[in-house]
Amino acid sequence: MITLASNSPRRRQILKQHGIRFRVIRPDYHEKKISGKGPSQIVRVHAIGKAMSVAQRILTGTVLSADSIVYCAGRIIGKPRDLKEASRFLNLLQGRWQTVYTGVAILRIEAGEIQKKIVFVEKTRIFLEKMDLKKIKAYFRKVNPLDKAGGYALQAGRFSGTKQIRGSYFNAVGLPIERILSILSER
Repeated sequence: MITLASNSPRRRQILKQHGIRFRVIRPDYHEKKISGKGPSQIVRVHAIGKAMSVAQRILTGTVLSADSIVYCAGRIIGKPRDLKEASRFLNLLQGRWQTVYTGVAILRIEAGEIQKKIVFVEKTRIFLEKMDLKKIKAYFRKVNPLDKAGGYALQAGRFSGTKQIRGSYFNAVGLPIERILSILSER
C-alpha cells in the first residue's frame, strides 16, 4: 500500500490520474526556513522530513512525500503568506525563466523498519509571460494562490500565463509522476 505523506490536493489528483491506489496520512513535519542551502538541498530535507514523520506510523508499505519550491533571480520562492505577497511573487516571476524544484522521498517499510530509502530532486524550467495588475487580480479571483509555491498553478488550464515549460509538467504541478512510476515499478 502506498501512503502519501502530503496535504496537497494536487499531489492526490496526480496519483489518481495515473491510477495509483493510495491513502493519505498528513505529515506531522513542519517546514522551517533553512539558511545557507540551495533549492535542491531544501526540498530534499523537507521531503525526507515529511516522509519520516509518516513512516513512524505505519508497519508495512511505501511512504511517498514531496516538497516543491520555485527558484528565480537568486531567490527561493515558496507559498505566499497573503495576496499581497502572492502579487509580489508574480511580479517577480513574470517575463522570466524560473525553476520548480521538487524533492521526493520514497520509503519502503517492512515490520515497522525502513528497508529502502530513495530520495531525488526533479527540476522543471518555466517561463511566465508578462501580466498587468488587472490580469493578476482576475487570476486570483479564479485560483487561491496561497497554497502554491510561487503563487500560481499550471494545472487544469487555470493559468494562462505560461509561455514555455522545459521538463516535467507534472513536476511543475508538484509531483514528478513519471520518475515516481518508474521507481515504484522496480519493487
